[in-house]
Amino acid sequence: MSPSTTSFVWQLARDLIFCGLSVTGLWFVTRRRQAWLKFVEHDLAADRRIGLPESYINFARRFCLGRGIIVVLWIFIVLSVLFLFSTVWFHLRATGRFNTSLEPTGVGAVSSAARSKSQVAGGSVLGRWAAFTR
Repeated sequence: MSPSTTSFVWQLARDLIFCGLSVTGLWFVTRRRQAWLKFVEHDLAADRRIGLPESYINFARRFCLGRGIIVVLWIFIVLSVLFLFSTVWFHLRATGRFNTSLEPTGVGAVSSAARSKSQVAGGSVLGRWAAFTR
């Protein structure tokens, strides 16, 4: 595999793991509520034993038992899906497999490279801009 493909595979794996952990966390918080409450209570008891301030423990309890954790997990899910799609999109753009031009292809169609070369040779400003943006 080429280095860009290897990098793409690692980024894709990272994004899939991030998405999977976010979905699993949301499922655990919403569907296994009793287990989540037990986990939070044990965590807060451990925080109390190591001497963390009560204000932090009270904030953590309100956050974990309220809707805040659910909102944060939904944000993580949306971000992970966006990262996943952007990774695939950038890889397809970088490898040239994603055609963004709306120009016709086939018999008799003039390629954009030939058209921009003829426009640049003619000295048109639009031709130079087309060559610059390609």
